[in-house]
Amino acid sequence: MKYSRVLEGTFIRRENRFIAQVEVEGEAQRVFVPNTGRCRELFLPGRRVFLSKKDPESQRKTDYTLIHVDKDGLLVNIDAQAPNKLVGEVLEADVELEGFGRVRKVRPEVTVGKSRLDFAIEGEGGQGYLEVKGVTLEEDGLAAFPDAPTSRGARHLRELTALAREGTYAGVVFVLQMEGMRLFMPNEAMDPDFAQALREASRAGVHIFAWGVNFQGAHPKISYTVPHLLHGLSLERGREEDLPAIHKILQEGAEALMADGVDQWQRTAPGVRQIQLDLERQEQYVLRYQGEIVATGVLQQREEETYRDRRGKFRLPAPYTTIHRFAVAEKYKGQGFGREFLTLLIVESARLNFPSVRIDTHEHNEKMQRVIASCGFEAAGVIAVSDGDRLVFERSSSWK
Repeated sequence: MKYSRVLEGTFIRRENRFIAQVEVEGEAQRVFVPNTGRCRELFLPGRRVFLSKKDPESQRKTDYTLIHVDKDGLLVNIDAQAPNKLVGEVLEADVELEGFGRVRKVRPEVTVGKSRLDFAIEGEGGQGYLEVKGVTLEEDGLAAFPDAPTSRGARHLRELTALAREGTYAGVVFVLQMEGMRLFMPNEAMDPDFAQALREASRAGVHIFAWGVNFQGAHPKISYTVPHLLHGLSLERGREEDLPAIHKILQEGAEALMADGVDQWQRTAPGVRQIQLDLERQEQYVLRYQGEIVATGVLQQREEETYRDRRGKFRLPAPYTTIHRFAVAEKYKGQGFGREFLTLLIVESARLNFPSVRIDTHEHNEKMQRVIASCGFEAAGVIAVSDGDRLVFERSSSWK
């Protein structure tokens, strides 16, 4: 996607949803704002912005359109029409979509039920539908949607949910209109109904994509993907006061394994002293949801000695992190928190500059093996310990 006649300006103020004042070449100009979202964290006086000058034949009253905002060094595209154009370019390029296969034919703007969805697609997966949402809200590499309540967005998700339940391929693409994002999640604090609708859609089989843009000069292009979370979660290093909650979750985990007939943590369950040691090493992490610790795990940042005597071969380079003592609180199991916690630990590994992540689990712990597989880990061998073989897995800490 390319913009014509791009130049820089300095943001002055936003007059209304559609018009802002920007200083351009030393003169205040009224410019068109192609985004009705709040964008309050972006539209601050004095910020550098980029504008596209209208073509001479255009009948629009304003001479300029505001297209990008420089948010403290992070360039953010705010053009609400850009996400559909960018996704259209991807779909027209014979892309292969998860769960669908290659897209052969694309039709924009189709009516389904009471909603108008962005794309109908045809290809290896038959016929399907995609909805596109542009994302401009971010904090420290975490992108979130929406930045204001959107009943329309929730309605689109429920239309997709109905399609998926009928067996029709359905997906939603969140276009992160900035570079370098690590994660995407719904902005539950701003719009809990949208967040709940997204979770319902995922459970019904709607495919969720988070695609980010890179800029080639002033021109955005979808260039990378990031993992998505479905809950408003917080990954934190554990603190001393968290020890009782961590210990309780690990005890629950040992009891659940025993109930499943898995001989793991039955004689060597992690105790208080082990938790204290993990806290001292600053390798203990907890997952919080609505203020409560819902999962616990260790992100070891040292070589794992037990992997030296192993049947198999690692394919990814060191240094690596190793995930240990991973457990979800009993009351929160079955809601996807395990996958999301593991995803966050992978992202944290990348933030700490470790190129790969390793994890192992009991050969009979099929539930954990499914969680590991859902996060893209691949088998890397077997180690023998006192209570049975452990299957070892690895993956890159980055998403492509």
